[in-house]
Amino acid sequence: MEALYPLLLRRGKPDYIRSDNGPEFSAAPFQDWLWLVGIEPIRIYPGSPTRRRFACLSGKAWDNGYNERFNGTLRSEVLNAEWFATTR
Repeated sequence: MEALYPLLLRRGKPDYIRSDNGPEFSAAPFQDWLWLVGIEPIRIYPGSPTRRRFACLSGKAWDNGYNERFNGTLRSEVLNAEWFATTR
């Protein structure tokens, strides 16, 4: 989570982070960090990924479209990355 501090300094602290109930966002260290920096965690309702399929047909707002895209990007570009402090 140290990598997120420069992002907060550059872009500012959001009031909240909206996420699903995936392990990346529900882990205790991440929740503790959110509390430490004063960001409110907001979770989508369980079943929202399933509801999203029907929302397009019904015209109702859906909860999880962009959220799933962000989680995929976060996992592939940040969480699965291997960062090294030195090459020795």
